[in-house]
Amino acid sequence: NARFYTSPTVSYMSGIPSGQGGDRGAYVVSLGSGYRAHPLSTQNQDSFFVLFDYASEDNEEVNADMLNSYSTKYVWNLANYSNFAGASTEMRENGFYYQLPDTGEKVLSDAIVANNTIFFTSYKPIINTMQAGTCYAATGNAFLYAADISDYDPTSSNPGVLLERTELAQSGIPAAPVIVYTSEPADPDDGNNGGVDDGEDGGTGSGDDGSDTGEDGSEGSGSGSGDTGDNGDGESGGDCVGTTTTSILIGSESITKDKCLTAQKEYWHEL
Repeated sequence: NARFYTSPTVSYMSGIPSGQGGDRGAYVVSLGSGYRAHPLSTQNQDSFFVLFDYASEDNEEVNADMLNSYSTKYVWNLANYSNFAGASTEMRENGFYYQLPDTGEKVLSDAIVANNTIFFTSYKPIINTMQAGTCYAATGNAFLYAADISDYDPTSSNPGVLLERTELAQSGIPAAPVIVYTSEPADPDDGNNGGVDDGEDGGTGSGDDGSDTGEDGSEGSGSGSGDTGDNGDGESGGDCVGTTTTSILIGSESITKDKCLTAQKEYWHEL
């Protein structure tokens, strides 16, 4: 039996394609399972769940009607991440689950969401708890997951969930992830990297001496200007210039994600 020792994480997502046509918004509920009271247990197959709650209309009467027709969703009502094509559109609209791949791997901390990307950590115990040649027990491995659902389309057999798994340097049960945004403004002096300057400075100077004139070969005075500098190439100075780099903190460990985000605040209220 799956056990849940963490709190569900709720975020709002708009523009989700509907099987009935058009787009709609939904509250996205994310939650992972894991037996925290027995972290070394390897008896269960734990998973991470993503559910879509479409009772998110501004109209209170519409929401009330949805709540009156509420129905329980079971695991078999959801799409399996490893076999989206084998699920119906209704199952993909309900949500999906991802079975953690390693024996005994479990989610023991809350997830966090930023710009429709769900970050969560997992813990994998080591079956043989004694490390050879040592006097202490092995503490297991920790992982960070990033599930990008920005382009989620339940009407497609490949709905577009991008899942990335990173093994952490730390061992033991990892803490809940914390998101840190680091700004990287453009450098105004760097013309070659999209700065304000036009490019490499081009100086002016005197030209080559004029060509000889007349039979006596007297040299004419020459004048001219040096070449002006090349214009900048217009490329940005870095991968995330003028935007924000996302770093994920797990305890004392920092993981920088290859994703440029602009930090945005979203406000929603209870009807």
